[in-house]
Amino acid sequence: MNYCKFILFFILLLIYSDLSGQGSNTCAGAASNQITLPFFTNNQTTCGDLNDYNGLNACAVPTNGNNYGGQDWIYSFTPTQDGYVTITLNDIVAGGQAYPTISLLNACPGTAGACLGFFQCSPFFGGGFLNEYVEAGQTYYILLDAYTWSNYFNTCYQFDLRVTFNPVVVQPSCNNMNFNNGNFTGWYGTTGLSLTGPTNAQTPNYSSTAYGIINGRQTIMTNGNDPCGGFPRVDPTGGPFSVRLGNNDVNSEAEQLMQTFLVSTSNSSFTYRYAVVLEDPGHGSNEQPFFRALLRDQNGDIIPCSDFVVSAGSNIPGFFNSTNCTGVVYKPWSTVNVDLTNYIGQEVTVEFTTGDCSQGAHYGYAYIDAGCAPSLLDMMPDTICVGETITLQAPSGYQSYLWTPGGQTTPSITVSPSNDIVYQLNLIAFNGCVNSVQIPITVVPYPFVDVFTD
Repeated sequence: MNYCKFILFFILLLIYSDLSGQGSNTCAGAASNQITLPFFTNNQTTCGDLNDYNGLNACAVPTNGNNYGGQDWIYSFTPTQDGYVTITLNDIVAGGQAYPTISLLNACPGTAGACLGFFQCSPFFGGGFLNEYVEAGQTYYILLDAYTWSNYFNTCYQFDLRVTFNPVVVQPSCNNMNFNNGNFTGWYGTTGLSLTGPTNAQTPNYSSTAYGIINGRQTIMTNGNDPCGGFPRVDPTGGPFSVRLGNNDVNSEAEQLMQTFLVSTSNSSFTYRYAVVLEDPGHGSNEQPFFRALLRDQNGDIIPCSDFVVSAGSNIPGFFNSTNCTGVVYKPWSTVNVDLTNYIGQEVTVEFTTGDCSQGAHYGYAYIDAGCAPSLLDMMPDTICVGETITLQAPSGYQSYLWTPGGQTTPSITVSPSNDIVYQLNLIAFNGCVNSVQIPITVVPYPFVDVFTD
């Protein structure tokens, strides 16, 4: 491109620099001129927008200083429902190479901890995208910027922007939790990438890039055995279906599967069964293939004792070395239970995630089955008559059990107390979390009948 054409290119870009009246080059301006979802604009440009948030973008933390100094523009929106927003930036045009960036923040640039998602586009592939969870009533900001490591890279560019929204539907109760419909009714999913996490993190970070179920990434299974582990691909204690989350492809793929439901007395005991296959490249845990399961409350916070994580590595309890697949470890079907009695009347979200090695050459996937039932812990308190026996049954899905008094370590005990008593049950989860439950038993004497005779 000669000099005259170069100047003409930027003159044309500046013609479009008003960005059709949407957004602003300041955070306050964007908040007062919000976009409505879904949103699309094309042939827009950041050129001529001189307000530079260089050094203030909470998402941009390059290794050699903050080099995100290009002209920038901000869009803002406030969703009316909880859901997933997908931001697509494409049709990038610049006089030279440009590395556009997309940041999604829940506060103005410069606010610590505001970053929700970040993507740096390649000048060779023409664009990029983000997919992130957003909450009703919260104001969010989309910051378009550019990487400016040297004068070789353009600091502004022409672009098309599309922002779509998929609301999360709250199920009135557990819906198809065991996949026995043979489909994903009641569930929603995302796909994305496994990115290297902070040093000593349990797993890589999951970066969601797309909303929706994709066969091959979230797949209903019907029969057969896993080729590496040899165990059944469908839970042998469950119904005719399970789901495989992930696959044996590589390239740092990662996936999630979720359901949001209202907790009641009829479903306050959530149990899931899982089997895992992980290739082990021997990296640090922050780069290894992984499986993670957890539940979140209606505020998005992780419910205590619900977070269960495994990543590939040697000597993992319960895992075996595959004899069919070199360098692969696996764990056959196992059970985890989470008691949700304290969350009755609230919306909770169950969330399963799998990811490949963040370096891109090794895979990880899991099989999942799940179910809801009334809480056995809530049902155990009882009243008996003197001399009667009662069996106290704890839910399955814990690593170990301890009853006091008595010291039994079985899931159930049969007792015959002669007086009122309170049993304590310590449930030790597979993640090491201890949940203590007290079970009062009231002992009632038989009524005394006095028979009078003449």
